[in-house]
Amino acid sequence: MLTILDLLATSGVSYRRVGGSSKRGAVYHSPCPRCGGVDRFTSYPDQGEGGTWHCRGCDHGGDLIEYMKHVEGLSYPDALKKLGLEREREARRLPGPAAPQAKEEKFSGTPRDLPPPLWREKAHKLWHTAMADLLWRAEAQQWLLKRGVSQAGIVQGNLGWLCGEKDQKCYYRSRTGWGLPKEEKQLRDGRTVEKKLWIPRGLLLPTFLNGEVVAMRVRLPEADRRSMSFATPYYVVPGSAALPMVLVDERVTAAHGAVRNWVILESQLDAVAVAEVCGGGPDSIPREKILPVGAAAMLSNTGKPDPALHQKLAAADRILVALDYDQPGARGWNWWKDTYPKAERWPVPEGKDPGEYVKLGGSLYEWIEKGLEPKGNE
Repeated sequence: MLTILDLLATSGVSYRRVGGSSKRGAVYHSPCPRCGGVDRFTSYPDQGEGGTWHCRGCDHGGDLIEYMKHVEGLSYPDALKKLGLEREREARRLPGPAAPQAKEEKFSGTPRDLPPPLWREKAHKLWHTAMADLLWRAEAQQWLLKRGVSQAGIVQGNLGWLCGEKDQKCYYRSRTGWGLPKEEKQLRDGRTVEKKLWIPRGLLLPTFLNGEVVAMRVRLPEADRRSMSFATPYYVVPGSAALPMVLVDERVTAAHGAVRNWVILESQLDAVAVAEVCGGGPDSIPREKILPVGAAAMLSNTGKPDPALHQKLAAADRILVALDYDQPGARGWNWWKDTYPKAERWPVPEGKDPGEYVKLGGSLYEWIEKGLEPKGNE
């Protein structure tokens, strides 16, 4: 069977053993095949089926399937096919639990550093233009609608479209002009030049905090991703804070005040769709049918709440954990059930994630509404 080291070798990445133990097996360090760096990619070939991995630069990790998705940009079914794994989804059986791990200290939220004020100022200006541009792009809006995000959701989620500039598929900005440390790169002729901040065109997924843009993730158009040999559809703009995206539809707040029910997801687009449908979707529904639920996108199966989100979750009546229906999602669930007594594993009835479920004709509203039904011990 393939291991994570085999996949690294196929990607042309050299690795070295840095240690190991009888409990976790061998440990290897290498550059990340997606974001580069030095020794930021850690591999555990003896864990699970074929090994696991984590990259400090991408703040992402998982099993071999997640590697194929994250590094090679494959869909979940294509990743399974390439690895020769059979998909068993009909009975909606959850993958088995991960091995028990040592108890951590009581969790109080993972703090994240915010980008410098100048970065936030520049990012906000770029986002403001991008949001207006998306509202003029019918093709992009149709693509979002198929994932359950209407024009109202676009506005609520602060989504935008980066068009690029000067006939380029991207933007180039001065790193120091955005408040980031100066970096240099060496050209083939030996000259050293200042490295620019590169931002590709595509769907902009911003994260806001107190009215400021603190993170920007871009989903590249498929044609651009392939022409640039980009390994994954998503690009995180350097300087972004690794904060979860937390969304509560304004109609939910108006009808119920502070929410005490949450859906936990991986994807920002899924969080936008869930938040919108809880508020009634693109069409108005009676006030009593608005679901008192907020959505939080953790960006990966290993993402953890920051202190502000943790405070909300600690006081929650119900937490529906809808991490992707795959092995990484199942491993992520183990942490949630150990940390929050009110958490319940709640994958979509069909497909891997809410976006895929909508494409299959599923109702996000009915799925969430069912998750709020009283259980036998309530």
